[in-house]
Amino acid sequence: MKLKTVTIAEFKAVQASQPFDVTDITCLVGKNEAGKTALLQALYRLNPVVESDGKFDVTDDYPRNEVEDYRIATENKSRKHATVVKAVFALEEEDDLADLHAKFGEGVIPHRSLTLSKGYANELSYELEVNETIAVKALLAKAQLPPTVSSEASSTTNLK
Repeated sequence: MKLKTVTIAEFKAVQASQPFDVTDITCLVGKNEAGKTALLQALYRLNPVVESDGKFDVTDDYPRNEVEDYRIATENKSRKHATVVKAVFALEEEDDLADLHAKFGEGVIPHRSLTLSKGYANELSYELEVNETIAVKALLAKAQLPPTVSSEASSTTNLK
């Protein structure tokens, strides 16, 4: 996987960044205390080397001028926990997609990208678009179902 795009919001000095592209060489430029290091710290928390470093803490990490309003709003459930980091990764054929294509067919992951996000709820979430029609056909082909069940199921286009 290769990191392609990152968005950071409501973290230290960063209120909301625009999505920015990450290439082989990416340079962060800005004044002191503008949030360059905060961007990297937030990104690190998606997959930290030390697991305990991966937690977002409202008291330590939320922008100071709004932390109390945020805390009250989340406690009384008038807003959800903020998503701090959202990163889009490009999946590579040999390393990431080869097994999926072998099991579920070529094109099962049409956009070849995976989005990971994490925020103050400290739950890692992911988005992966799947072509369910291709996946269902591959699963049915390998399921060794009785002919009557197989023919009835062959018109199915989603996993539900």
